[in-house]
Amino acid sequence: MLTDEIYNFLSQYNWKVLSRMYGNSHSSIIGFISNGWLAKGNNCFIFDGAPASNIGSGREGQRNADILLCKNEKPYAVVEVETNVSKYKDKIDSIISYMDSNNDFNGIRFGLMIMANFRTKERKNKHNWDEIKRYIAEKEKYPIALVSIEKSIMSLDDNVLDLLRKRNEYYSHTVDRIDYWIYDKKISEGNLLDIRKAIDLKDDSNIEKIIREINKDEFTVLDVYDFIKGNYIATWNELVNESKLRKSNYTIKNYLSNIIIKYSKKQHSII
Repeated sequence: MLTDEIYNFLSQYNWKVLSRMYGNSHSSIIGFISNGWLAKGNNCFIFDGAPASNIGSGREGQRNADILLCKNEKPYAVVEVETNVSKYKDKIDSIISYMDSNNDFNGIRFGLMIMANFRTKERKNKHNWDEIKRYIAEKEKYPIALVSIEKSIMSLDDNVLDLLRKRNEYYSHTVDRIDYWIYDKKISEGNLLDIRKAIDLKDDSNIEKIIREINKDEFTVLDVYDFIKGNYIATWNELVNESKLRKSNYTIKNYLSNIIIKYSKKQHSII
């Protein structure tokens, strides 16, 4: 099951910044996902405009996802960002076509579609959230995550920025809800704006979770350090900010070492 891994991937992003993107946002969201992925480490790469999932079908039958996230010289996740409600099912089919192409895209862990519908709920193209969930579940094929971005029109003033936003309906809407839905045989769902951004490392259950995710029989403090830096960005940023407040040479590695030693003693084991 990849549910926890996908949830952890989604939770590393600060989704609140999307509320400051006005308009269609397609290219901005692609940049948002890409930048967050590349920041995880030098072993993370992207294809901006993924290679076609099927070769030899010509342009008419060719599918190219928006981005392909790669890690350690292998594909990791295929991502589609779509603002047109009528194309949502086609984009799910695109994701599945990549995961079907195991020879060319061996290593893909999951697919992600970001549903960036910029229209309000009362418009003819409603945000068919539940219909897309059923479409994925009925196929029973691969781990796929959905992120649903819903916007509503907001009251604008007469300042320069708001006058520009009044020029068309795209600019005058703002994000008011971002939900996630993960399918991997079982279903996990929730609101991304409510996800706790940093975990408490003094909580033993969180240390246990990190150790499980590292998935090594033996590991060092450096392994924990690198894993948090690459996978728990909000927690890492909090550690960095706290270390800047200290005048001593007490480093993040020192802090993590003490946390792990205390945890180890409680478990009557030596790490």
